[in-house]
Amino acid sequence: MHSIWNKINFDLEKLKNEFISGSTLKDLATQYNCSIATIKRKLQLISVDTSIYNNSRTAKERHRQKVCDKTKILSKDFLYQKYIQENLDTKTLSEQLGIHYSVIRQRIQAYKLKKSHNQLVGAWQARYKEKHGVLHPSQDPNHKHKYSKSLNKVRYKSKSDKNYIFKSIRELSYALYMDQSEIIWDYETERVNYIHHFTGKPGVYIIDFITEDTWIEVKPHNSMIPHDKRLYAERKASAEGKKFRGLLSHEVEESWKLVLSGYRSENYNFIHRKPRRDRKQITYYFKNKEEMEKFSLNGFKSHHRKEIAPHMYKLVLRKENADKP
Repeated sequence: MHSIWNKINFDLEKLKNEFISGSTLKDLATQYNCSIATIKRKLQLISVDTSIYNNSRTAKERHRQKVCDKTKILSKDFLYQKYIQENLDTKTLSEQLGIHYSVIRQRIQAYKLKKSHNQLVGAWQARYKEKHGVLHPSQDPNHKHKYSKSLNKVRYKSKSDKNYIFKSIRELSYALYMDQSEIIWDYETERVNYIHHFTGKPGVYIIDFITEDTWIEVKPHNSMIPHDKRLYAERKASAEGKKFRGLLSHEVEESWKLVLSGYRSENYNFIHRKPRRDRKQITYYFKNKEEMEKFSLNGFKSHHRKEIAPHMYKLVLRKENADKP
């Protein structure tokens, strides 16, 4: 490297042409083996405004132009074909086009393109197959008939003498588990604002169970908790010094054992709802066999009856014209 006492002879006109043609201050400093400040000072001697060719500014301009060139393809017709007709999600489009998914999502929202519910479910099932290598149980013909809609709500009086209405027996079983474990809890008192991963629309996520330091979501399997809801719930819980999680395996086992044993069975009752839409199969639960025998629903016939426990009976109804599984 040159000493500070060694004078470098610059061809200022050549230096000017190199700088204007695209060489950066750093490149020229390396080439002439001197500091960036020296190059800048020499250019200013011949009235070259280096601020116009500021490296960071030109980099931003080049990036902006590059993005503009890429996003020209994102017309309404193009996105309608890819996003709606071919049912591709924003992540797949981002990988194919080399454009950030947030840019694609903004265009989709600006054009007001909306997928149907079946398309969104289909995309989720495709990702499940890609991740796990097997069909989702709702698509598997060997298991599909086992997944019937349960139209039971459960009215429950807790140990703290509070009345709750649960949406499923699984929620009831977890409430029994916490009461038996002497855990202080509440139900659906925390709400989390979130942005839907597919549609980009805002929503409100209601947490199932709340304890002193934990928020718990009750699902048959933790993988069924939607990613967007989980993400926002974890953030809010962490900000409040708590944690968010699904059910633990031992909690699932112990809570179901409590249901089968009849623990606090005198403190809950089943509420039977009628189906809101056309369904081929429906499951109802009853506390006594006589009530199950008397129950009927227009357009449905008894398909399966089972005594789960001495205090609990299961009735499966099928549409009269439904194909056999």
